Amino acid sequence: MLTKIRNILNEFNADFMLIFNADFHLSEYINEYFKLKEILSGFCGSAGTLLISKNEAFLFTDGRYFLQAENELKQDFKLIKSPDYISYIKDNFNNKTALLDLRTISYTNYLKLSEVAKIVDFTINYNDFHSRTLPNDKVFYQNPKFVDNINKIKRLQNELSEKNIDYCVISSLSDIAYLTNLRGKDVEYNPVFLSYLIVSKTKAYFYIDENKLSEITKDEDLIYKDYFEFYDDLKTLKGNIICDFSNTNAKIISQIKANIINEILPSTMQKACKSANEIKHLKYAHLLDGIALCKFNHWLENTDLSSVDECKIDEILTNYRADNEYFISNSFDTIAGFNENAAIIHYKAKKNNAKFLNENGLLLLDSGAQYECGTTDITRVFKINKASKEQIRDYTLVLKANIAISKILYPENIKMPLLDSIARKELWQYGLDYLHGTGHGVGYFLNVHEGPQVLSLNANASEHTRVKRGMLTSIEPGLYHANKYGIRLENLAISEFAMSSEYGDFLRFDIVTLYPFELNLIDLNMLNTDEIKWLNDYHLRVLNTLSPYLDDCLKNFLAYKCREIPISNSTNF
Repeated sequence: MLTKIRNILNEFNADFMLIFNADFHLSEYINEYFKLKEILSGFCGSAGTLLISKNEAFLFTDGRYFLQAENELKQDFKLIKSPDYISYIKDNFNNKTALLDLRTISYTNYLKLSEVAKIVDFTINYNDFHSRTLPNDKVFYQNPKFVDNINKIKRLQNELSEKNIDYCVISSLSDIAYLTNLRGKDVEYNPVFLSYLIVSKTKAYFYIDENKLSEITKDEDLIYKDYFEFYDDLKTLKGNIICDFSNTNAKIISQIKANIINEILPSTMQKACKSANEIKHLKYAHLLDGIALCKFNHWLENTDLSSVDECKIDEILTNYRADNEYFISNSFDTIAGFNENAAIIHYKAKKNNAKFLNENGLLLLDSGAQYECGTTDITRVFKINKASKEQIRDYTLVLKANIAISKILYPENIKMPLLDSIARKELWQYGLDYLHGTGHGVGYFLNVHEGPQVLSLNANASEHTRVKRGMLTSIEPGLYHANKYGIRLENLAISEFAMSSEYGDFLRFDIVTLYPFELNLIDLNMLNTDEIKWLNDYHLRVLNTLSPYLDDCLKNFLAYKCREIPISNSTNF
């Protein structure tokens, strides 16, 4: 494979090629067809960039994937423990010629790269590297009982008219699914489909493979065109065109000859700020998820685990979730990591190397589901047999971090990355930290990772990241000790109005995830009164919400899991 890449470099007289983990829509998770990075390097993490020169090959990735990359990378590749390939190029290939497919890089990153390299557009023929084909699964409408009774396309067109915008060019798959109320299966776990959308003040052009539409009634507000007509049609656009440079590929921008306005798309903001109806439905999705987690945890504590491995954990939990009429799929690859495997932040158990739960330790379980009424994402850590004092201390610190940010009030419109350190400070006091953000946006029966908000000090605190009411965001601090164990505790929360003052409106996090934390892993002497009160209140809400849907056995089990912690900090509970 590398020989083939180097032959292409010689053909174009280029110094290196960049391979991004991306489709033409810059999706985080991509269809098998686009997984060239994985085919070439062996690394299957969702974030990574390959740089292949005539003599060397490198993978650039971030701290979430360091351990995974070390385990998976082919020998021909060297791991660079940073996602910043542009700085590396500046230091090592400055002003050299870079070969890349402009359909797989955002225009924002293209501009940064063009400052340090000469860029040659190379249209990758994926069939030269594998025999896969583009997906052709049918699209379907979201269940109408969970869809707001509004015309989202018309709402977008009204906003374009107000702003004197002639066209909005949309390549984000989640935006298109949101606007059309359609869902698909082109990307595993994310219910989206390959398509483009160009919306004017009066018309909407929908670019999609006709075969995908055979099982739906076409929308009379849409003009249907073939998926591959999109790039030619871009050349005909005139007037003011709105594109989001950070989420639009460079090839799209290069085709547009009109006046381009770099701005977050109205549909992105509309999608991020869930309506009252959507919030009601997504809370129901989390109730369904809590019921499944309760059944799973009861099974976990009443089963001989000596012959149970991490893959079985995934299977059992998925089956409990699937026992519901609104379940569609998991929302991402379940991370079921026992002891040292939990230290691999995006670990994926495989049958040939899954670890058995036949010793003392901690099971980290990061999982979620796509229900027709919402998307879930929850991480809990379960004690298997016995836990060490160090593990209990670390679990308590991560819990304190989660509580710290969960109970704050914050100014409306604050840039969300600025809130990250509120959680992290609980670990900093012990000289500890974690190499990922504290949270991310979540879609509504859409992608489990969605912007524009992001709760991470590693993110650029841009105008796009300002917190709005109705945004659904994860809160997931963690702590990882390589080759020992990992801990992460995650809830999802809606930003909602809390209070007004002379300094403006303030918001708070309304936690929508419904499952208790593990009381037997908490060192109560490390919690203050406010933290214990917050935990008791949360557990009481979990108990009261889930109990009506449980049989007596599970009610008693959950009541014990949610038992009240005495404010006296007694350890006898």
